[in-house]
Amino acid sequence: MSILFALLTFITWAFGDIFGAIASRKTDGYSTTFWVYIFGFIITSFYLPFSISAFKFLTWPIFFLTILLGFFQLAGNTMNNEAMKISNPSLIGTITGSTYSGSAVLFSALIFKEHLSSFQILSLILIFIGVILTSINLQSIKKGLFWDKGIKLALLTMFSWTIFAVFIKSIVVKIGWFLPTYFALSLFPLLFIYMKFKKIPLQKPTLGNAMLPILLSSIFLRTGEFTFNLGLKQGSIPIISSIAGAYPALFVLIAFFIFKQRINKQQITGILTTLSGIILLSIVSI
Repeated sequence: MSILFALLTFITWAFGDIFGAIASRKTDGYSTTFWVYIFGFIITSFYLPFSISAFKFLTWPIFFLTILLGFFQLAGNTMNNEAMKISNPSLIGTITGSTYSGSAVLFSALIFKEHLSSFQILSLILIFIGVILTSINLQSIKKGLFWDKGIKLALLTMFSWTIFAVFIKSIVVKIGWFLPTYFALSLFPLLFIYMKFKKIPLQKPTLGNAMLPILLSSIFLRTGEFTFNLGLKQGSIPIISSIAGAYPALFVLIAFFIFKQRINKQQITGILTTLSGIILLSIVSI
């Protein structure tokens, strides 16, 4: 069942980032993140009454750790949306997706001593290679475009998401799959305060017909976060993070139709390699 939740996260995060990229190009990364968060908070609030029982397991240390991890998630989402706006979405996707999942696997294996079989390690290697082939334009790197501002933001995003992914499992197993994400969504006022401090204008969600992609991005991303938490509750961090973090391969495929980005032979090879790794990992992890 944990593999199924990971696959659902793989799909919903890809679509969530697609709609987030669309919205960011109509407004900006900061405004998109703010509205995606606030709409997500409002929508998920309807489920809060059904999670009251989880509060009895909530202690102050768990609460403060959840808020801290939620801050890393908020910062990562904000930087990711801004990077999507100013740089190539596919290139940003591979850094924030595959690199994050790879670092999450490494840190979780070191910190929590999670055992992986030889076939699982082979599957993870296939996934990482596939996502890199799918998303990174080697010619752009040779031209010196790899270290632009969007790439730097993507690397910071990777760091923030890694911290969240590695440590959120210890919270999910204690208070369930819902509250960690809900508490993280409640931090949207911090982004508003930051934007005011930096004098970044908050764009209206109706600007450039951005409302629909913002709503869709919020729904897909929140769904992905919940299925990710459910997967972590039942499975291991390396396996769940690797499958979920491979979403850039699907992102590139969808971007081909949405943004009219051409898919070359390298990317086709990468997509097929990623899917092969996911299928193999799903089979050997059952």
